[in-house]
Amino acid sequence: TNAGSYEVGLLVTTINGCTDSTTNTVIIGDEADVFVPNSFTPDGDGLNDYFFPVLRGFDTDGYTFMIFDRWGELLFQSSKVTGKWDGTFKGQPVPLGVYNWKIEARAKGLQKVENRVGNVNVLK
Repeated sequence: TNAGSYEVGLLVTTINGCTDSTTNTVIIGDEADVFVPNSFTPDGDGLNDYFFPVLRGFDTDGYTFMIFDRWGELLFQSSKVTGKWDGTFKGQPVPLGVYNWKIEARAKGLQKVENRVGNVNVLK
């Protein structure tokens, strides 16, 4: 149940007493999970003023969190897992509506970078 690299072996014996064996390395990563809310309210009331994903089991190296408008313009980007979008672009609040997000991250113990995408509603 613990993440890590494990050497696994198999020993087989036939009914006639012949044996053979093999070994292989198995890499178990942490269970990778992402929770991303679908709405937030950047209105300064101290409740849900920031939009950010909650990740478990991902490496911090190679992490990227991006927000785009409906035309594909990049509004926000962070390479820190603590990065939060405040609902602004160039210092100005964005209009109410739907925005696209993308997360690029690698699950711990794995080499492949995963891409997750979705939408967030900006409400006020």
